[in-house]
Amino acid sequence: MTELDSLQERIGYRFENPEWLRLALARPASRGAEGIADEDIAESERLSWLGDSILSVVISRKLLSLRPMASTEELNDWRKSIVDAIPLGEVAERLQLREAIRVADSLKNNPQATDWHVMLSEALEGIFGAVYRDRGLHEAEAAVLWVLKEKIERTVGPV
Repeated sequence: MTELDSLQERIGYRFENPEWLRLALARPASRGAEGIADEDIAESERLSWLGDSILSVVISRKLLSLRPMASTEELNDWRKSIVDAIPLGEVAERLQLREAIRVADSLKNNPQATDWHVMLSEALEGIFGAVYRDRGLHEAEAAVLWVLKEKIERTVGPV
């Protein structure tokens, strides 16, 4: 089983076109690395941007459905505790995303070289964007809720 196959199992989604996943895993820190073109990095950044938007909408909808009488302040605090870089980076670590992302070897082998939570959270957002590009919003929403189910439950209770 390849690393991409294993990652697809961990995120609970099998890509029809695995190229989307490969692109989501190309981080800007890989610029100049062998086999990674500038257009791969540009597409990865677009996927992260898209995934960030999807993530915000999906989590907002879920929180509102779970706690319809909550104040907007509570909803904002809960959403932040799920989708900000540090908590999202922690989820990405649990998914072993660090092993899968495509960065220069010097970064991958040096945990102090970069802010890993930010890089990992952006890669996870990129994966959500890639799922959307692969099969649409319904599948992207399912992937977000699958990956973040435990985090949502620890934040606001049973899903």
